[in-house]
Amino acid sequence: MAGRSYKPQNTDRLKSIPLGSGNVYMIKYDSAHATMPTDEEFETDANMVGRTKGGATFNYSQEFFTTKSDDGVAKKRRLTDETASLSWGIMTWNATTVAQLLRTATASTETASSETIAIVEGGGIGNQTEKKYWLHFVGGDDVDGKITLTGLGENVEALEAAFANDAETTLTPNFEFDPYDNDGHLYKLKMANQTTQGA
Repeated sequence: MAGRSYKPQNTDRLKSIPLGSGNVYMIKYDSAHATMPTDEEFETDANMVGRTKGGATFNYSQEFFTTKSDDGVAKKRRLTDETASLSWGIMTWNATTVAQLLRTATASTETASSETIAIVEGGGIGNQTEKKYWLHFVGGDDVDGKITLTGLGENVEALEAAFANDAETTLTPNFEFDPYDNDGHLYKLKMANQTTQGA
């Protein structure tokens, strides 16, 4: 599914229904990737975090300061804070995935009896290293076309891995987005074959 190009058939926005899950891709934020990568750069198997389980959820919250006169005639509000994030489930993951999601985690390998073993070591606040990534979600279908959501940030959620006989072990990160340009933008949402309505 990496790099898949959806071919939209529908061009009627009143019949466009976002439906289905998608895949998440990550590229480390560094001097070589100081600006948002292109879809083509993101959408490779090497950048795919893992197979998604349970879909993905985009979260945007905003806080306002509101003031009004004692008689209620005059009223004004101003946006004072905002938060944007993406949460999703990862059902195919490895040691590298865990290290990408946690500030204090590191991944390594060792060989024992001709077997390569992946190791994650984590914990210790003094060991934390900022791990900022470009995050790119790709969903959609061949009717309404491709949907992408892209931002820059890191996982701010606690990590829980439940091991059971009757369920897959799924990681559920929540990436909080940081401003990625001088205008303070937190995310970029793109939808195929859609026009804006003067918003």
